[in-house]
Amino acid sequence: MFQAVKRRKDNWALLLLEAIKETQEYVKVKMDPSASQACTNQRYHSDSTTSEKGYIFAELVKSYFQFDVSLRLKFQLQPIKYSDIRGVIITNNQLVFADYARNSLLIYDINGSYNREIKLSSNPLSISEINKDDVAVSYYRGQRIEIISINTGEVKKIIETNDVIHVKSYQNGLIYAVVDDQNIDVMNMTGKLIRSFKCPSKSIVQCLSTDSDIMFF
Repeated sequence: MFQAVKRRKDNWALLLLEAIKETQEYVKVKMDPSASQACTNQRYHSDSTTSEKGYIFAELVKSYFQFDVSLRLKFQLQPIKYSDIRGVIITNNQLVFADYARNSLLIYDINGSYNREIKLSSNPLSISEINKDDVAVSYYRGQRIEIISINTGEVKKIIETNDVIHVKSYQNGLIYAVVDDQNIDVMNMTGKLIRSFKCPSKSIVQCLSTDSDIMFF
């Protein structure tokens, strides 16, 4: 860990961070914004805490990608009583929530106004986008995944699974599912197991998303 660096230049913090990034590819860094006014607008990320004295800390972790997060839209959802939301997706300019308590999908317009409700066969655990019209829903009771049209509410397909799927994601014709909080099963759209591997997260996975060759937990 780095604790303090003498401020010989106004942008000393930025220079140090850039040097760390260039020489140590697996180090993620974060700067206390109060450490240097010249670096206030720089964006860095870390899992370590900030220092009240303007120190810079670096934590050794494997980081294979970098990204920035910014707020694009904020709105107030029209409330629904007695809801227990277990998952949400944005598709076709709509927000689709999996409501565990109401056994349903709650559909909102992108501005946050309530649109309609689709009743489900049981308590949903997770929801994933298949395409702009179809979603995949897994359930608390039953070893299955249902492909449902959000336009008609029709169950278009039922995929039988060997275990209850807690969370899942869809990517390029394959479903990535967390089973028993330990393994990730990869199956095709018929339910055939393609491969299985240990979940890299040591904590209980409550959300899973895939993008190209990257998995987000």
